[in-house]
Amino acid sequence: MADLDHKIDELGAEMREGFRELRTEFKNVRSEIKDVKSEIKDVRSEINGVREEVGGVREEVGGVRSEVGGVRSEVNGVRDEVQAGFKDVRAELRGVRAEAHAEVVELRADLGSRFAGMERLTTALWVSLTGGMAAFVAALIATNT
Repeated sequence: MADLDHKIDELGAEMREGFRELRTEFKNVRSEIKDVKSEIKDVRSEINGVREEVGGVREEVGGVRSEVGGVRSEVNGVRDEVQAGFKDVRAELRGVRAEAHAEVVELRADLGSRFAGMERLTTALWVSLTGGMAAFVAALIATNT
C-alpha cells in the first residue's frame, strides 16, 4: 500500500504541477486577451480619429464645392458681361465704319471736284500761255518784217 500511497502522492504532485502550469497558461492567455483588447481599443480610437478627419475633409470638400459654384457663377457673369461688351463694341465699330465710309465717299467726291477744277484751270492756263506765246511770236515776226 505504500506503493499505492506513493503513486497517489506522485500523481497528486503531478496534478498540482499540471494545475500550476494550467493557471500560468490561463494567466498568460488572460494577459494576451487584455493586450488584444487594449490594441482593439487603440484601433477603435484611431478609427474614430480617422472618421473625424474624414468628416472634416468632407466639410472642406463641401466648402470648396460651394466656392467653385460661386466662382463658376462669377465667371459666367463676367463672360456674359464680356459678350455684351463685345456686342456693343461690334455695333460701335459698325457705326464708325459707316461714318468713315460716308466720309471717304464725301472726300472722294470733294477731291474729284477739286481735280476737275484744277484740270479746268490747267487747261485755261495752258490755253492762255499758248495764246500769249502765239501773240508774242506773232509780234516778233511782225516787228522783224
